[in-house]
Amino acid sequence: MGYAAKIQQITRKDFNQYYINFPRAIAMAMNFSKADTVEW
Repeated sequence: MGYAAKIQQITRKDFNQYYINFPRAIAMAMNFSKADTVEW
């Protein structure tokens, strides 16, 4: 079974920003907590 994810691009004057929304099950498996900072 797979999980669908949305990637949103926010375009601003000086830069682009991306948001990735993924299912709670994935966040729990990765041990994320509310307001965590993640480096990629």
